[in-house]
Amino acid sequence: AAVKLFHGKVYEIGFIFRVDTGAKTISYYNDIVNSLNKVYGEGKSTRDFKSPYTDGDGNEAEAIRTGNADVETLWVDKSNAIQIKIVPDAYVIMLTFQDSNVAEQANAPQ
Repeated sequence: AAVKLFHGKVYEIGFIFRVDTGAKTISYYNDIVNSLNKVYGEGKSTRDFKSPYTDGDGNEAEAIRTGNADVETLWVDKSNAIQIKIVPDAYVIMLTFQDSNVAEQANAPQ
């Protein structure tokens, strides 16, 4: 996990999940998204596959492994943002939580 602080307040925390196969990566990603949807409501999902791959063709794991797929889900409200994505070229899932109010303060010119 990685944690970013501003004046003693956490404004961003990130987790990396390494999975040993593409099929497990997709399944694990879907499980996390479903769990977060139950807590935060339906997130905005993007599943973008580059030719010759398409979502649902049975080759999603290969598309991810070769960097031909972008898969992520976002939950955003006025004070928080959550992002989960499958890292292209790897069987890795990144999950990031951000307190937008504190992040804005941390990123403001000092």
